[in-house]
Amino acid sequence: MVRDDYKNMKKILVMALYLILALSGFTGAQGNDYVYPSGYSINCNYLLSSDLVAISDTFTISRTLTNNELFDLNGLYFSDNLPSEFLVVDQKVTVNGVPLPFLSIGPIEGHIVDGYGSYSWIIDSRGEAAGVDYSVQPGEIINLELKIVCNSLGKFQLPTHSAVFSGNNTGFFALSDSLEIEVVLSLDVEDDLPGTLPEIALISKAYPNPFNSTVTIKYSGLGIAGNHMTLTLYDLTGRKIFREDFVARENTGYVAWESNESISSGVYLYSLTDGSRNTGGKLILLK
Repeated sequence: MVRDDYKNMKKILVMALYLILALSGFTGAQGNDYVYPSGYSINCNYLLSSDLVAISDTFTISRTLTNNELFDLNGLYFSDNLPSEFLVVDQKVTVNGVPLPFLSIGPIEGHIVDGYGSYSWIIDSRGEAAGVDYSVQPGEIINLELKIVCNSLGKFQLPTHSAVFSGNNTGFFALSDSLEIEVVLSLDVEDDLPGTLPEIALISKAYPNPFNSTVTIKYSGLGIAGNHMTLTLYDLTGRKIFREDFVARENTGYVAWESNESISSGVYLYSLTDGSRNTGGKLILLK
């Protein structure tokens, strides 16, 4: 019952929001939030921890509602539409920093926007869900924090996010600007290995191939030509998934990992050694 009611409310709300934005010529900027009707001391914020993240790294979406009025706010829920490539790995709600029970609904794929999952986080279900009935009192701050991972590259729009609540016999809704986040292979400053190395160094860098399931690792070290090398790969649980022994032909060279069908796209760890020196890091497999 709660699920259906909130799904219908979201459809009506989103249509209203799009109409308001179109009529107002709204262009927006990151971080701006708007509460309707205006003229009340109620603030909403929608913040990204960063608009540029590395693939498979965790980033945060933070939703905050501050009640600076003299009356309680009831029936509060947040909603959002997140790209299907986004995986919500953790979510929590707090009031003035103290954890608060809530009801999470979603993702419902394609419910509002094609290619997006619709989510709702209900703070006050008005008696429909046991224990989820919190009224935001004057001076209180409600925060919804989402931890998200994305395993796909590209630029992603965050087009529609809102909050709905009531107080003092008035219904309110808040909306935020459309934001964009870009997911890249790496946030490293250097794109290649340095040209000069200390004698004891062995370094490497992994380069995924976007056209097939191969990852090439470039390595470099003084005096490693002719040395026996071992490449070992692990998944993020530490399970060994691949090993290859080979002989380095030159001090700088390449070794490739071509994954089999049982290995899925994602982030893996690798270790490369010549028996006395070790290097390693994170690599991205794209299929």
